[in-house]
This record gives sequence, structure tokens and C-alpha cells, in this order.
Amino acid sequence: MVLDKINFQRRMWAVCEASALDLSRLPPGQIKNHYAAKVRPGKHSLILPLGARATLIFPIEQNRLLSAKKPYLLELTDISGTIWSQEISGTHAVKGGPYPR
Repeated sequence: MVLDKINFQRRMWAVCEASALDLSRLPPGQIKNHYAAKVRPGKHSLILPLGARATLIFPIEQNRLLSAKKPYLLELTDISGTIWSQEISGTHAVKGGPYPR
């Protein structure tokens, strides 16, 4: 999967948003891969190979998190335009997912 956009929001108010260009410039220190298949920045976006699992770290201003109430909604848009969304409470997904919508 190639990510085109990441949107982390609460009730339509973006807490953090990263465009395809932002994702293509993600520093290696902000990607912590867990498996042999590696998530990595590509020429135009972020590349997520089949079987890859990684923790992505995005700096978010503390006051933006405090002013947005939980749960949050994480949306990933792949290169085809499919939007994958997952509700997040704190630092973990509420259950399963992310799921296409």
C-alpha cells in the first residue's frame, strides 16, 4: 500500500495531518519497523509493503491534543483514494482495524 495522506482528527478538527509530500520526507527516526518488511518513505509518499508493521511518530503540539477530546479518529488514504479509518483512545486502537470506509 502507498499512503497518500494521514489525518488524525477529533470531530472533523485535524490534530495532525500529513500530505503525500510530508510522508515522502518522513525522517527514519520517526519510523520504527517491527518486522522484516519495512515501512519506508518513497519518492512520492510512504510505502507500506504487505506484511509490514511499524510505529509512526508525528510531533503534535500538546495544546492541540488537550483541546481535542478522546476518542480520536485516524484516517489513512491510500494511493487509490480508499480511506482507512480507526478510532483511537489514548495511544491504542479501540478495536481491530484500520478498516476501509
